[in-house]
Amino acid sequence: MIGGQLGTYKRLPRGKKKPTNELTTFAEKAYAWVHHQWRTVAIVAAGSLVFFVVLIGIYKYVTWRADTAAVALANARSVESVAERRDRLSKVAENYARTSAGREAAALIGNDALAEDDSQDALQWFEFLRDHARSYPILHVYALQKIGKIYEDGEQWQKAADAYRAAAAVKGNMVRAQSLYDEARCLEKLGKYIQARDLYREVVDTSDETETGVKTKSEERLLWLLAHNAIKE
Repeated sequence: MIGGQLGTYKRLPRGKKKPTNELTTFAEKAYAWVHHQWRTVAIVAAGSLVFFVVLIGIYKYVTWRADTAAVALANARSVESVAERRDRLSKVAENYARTSAGREAAALIGNDALAEDDSQDALQWFEFLRDHARSYPILHVYALQKIGKIYEDGEQWQKAADAYRAAAAVKGNMVRAQSLYDEARCLEKLGKYIQARDLYREVVDTSDETETGVKTKSEERLLWLLAHNAIKE
């Protein structure tokens, strides 16, 4: 009898464990965490909102500055009086140096000064452009090439060579072969024929099909130096 009862007891179905809903459990834990950490959550949310608002404000300010500079540049370029035009352009360049309009204004003033044979004023503005266009390879190189040409015209060969060398070193320089060639010419003037030869050879060896002109001129300079015993092969 007892054995039968025990056997019956053993055969009784065991209670099944209630399945756990993982999503529900996670939600409950998350709610509990937020409930206990609501101050932290509020601070993080507020900080994120402030950061987002600041970003929007910066974007709108930068856009407004760029638009204002563009209008000022257009107004300055429309002035007929050369003196007044340069005065307005200089204000655009100085007040909006970090905008594309400000950099363009500096380049325009520099070229205007060159047209009037005012090399010192031109040099000042191209140096200004060089310093404010370091993140823009094309403009940076343009300014350095202009600086080199001004020094070259003044027969300041070493300063010209330094400017051209700086231009050649700019990453992304699309006229690097020209910069090397210009530096080599200045080194020739200084009697530094070996250094000039090495630069001419670099131009010949590295120029592509779009730079055949400067490559040909470099080959001619190499032949000239060789013919006049300035260098050896």
